[in-house]
Amino acid sequence: MVQDWGDFSKVLSHLASIAVAKGDFRATERYALETMRLMERSHYPWGGFRALQALACTAAWRGLQEEAEQTLERIIEPGYLFKSPSHFEHVVVRVFRQLTLAYLSERGTESITLLADELMGVVQYDTYSLAPLCAMVELAEQHLNPVIAERPAAMLAEAVERGVLLTSGWCFLIPRVLGVAAMLREEWEQAADHFLHAIRVATQINALPELARACADFVQLAYFYDSLYDERILAIMERAKSIFSELEMLPHAQLAFKLQEFIFNSLQDIPETETNADHTYEPRPPTRNGTKAIE
Repeated sequence: MVQDWGDFSKVLSHLASIAVAKGDFRATERYALETMRLMERSHYPWGGFRALQALACTAAWRGLQEEAEQTLERIIEPGYLFKSPSHFEHVVVRVFRQLTLAYLSERGTESITLLADELMGVVQYDTYSLAPLCAMVELAEQHLNPVIAERPAAMLAEAVERGVLLTSGWCFLIPRVLGVAAMLREEWEQAADHFLHAIRVATQINALPELARACADFVQLAYFYDSLYDERILAIMERAKSIFSELEMLPHAQLAFKLQEFIFNSLQDIPETETNADHTYEPRPPTRNGTKAIE
């Protein structure tokens, strides 16, 4: 039994991280609030740092921008977690603010190039650095800038080699993020391998939000870069949409619906000679070396 308030707060913050990874947002809030109560007794900040990130993540995933912003602001409020928050905490919060805006397809308020340089100046090979590194890769994707993703992806790849697959606090499945980075570099086969790895891992550990995101990323890769749009790909898209809707991850659900609509409209434009006798579409041969079809 843990008797130290600081250690107990760390345990609860990890439970909050596990809950957000599984899509149990009510449990995330419960564990996070318990973490903060114990943090107030122990004055040990790092459990609170992790727990508040988990709360902000669930808000951002559901499109609750104001709630996410308020939660992030508490991280850098002087005297709340830290007597005087360091540059690291400030940069991490700024990165997540930009990501929250990106989820809502809103224009960012900072130069991502400059922010990426600042982030790389403060991160280390520790668990607290992994989530902002993943966030920076996703921001690089939003800005279609593979250069920004290079250094974060290299550090994340090393983490995977050491056996780390999930971030704590703000949740990312690292193999999926590496797939995003590979897709930015137009390394289609490597991106497909990462996404399929992410789908397998997320399925095994029941990490529903990242499973849905990995499925949507794989569909995007399969369709836009390899012209694959057979029934298996569409089934994967339906799986992603179902999870997004069930968890009320509205920004991601909207993007998934738009992607599916785009694919469906494209299929309607295919000449009848490209369909089989049952009027189902055969997958076209890949136009580039890349996406592997789901077995």
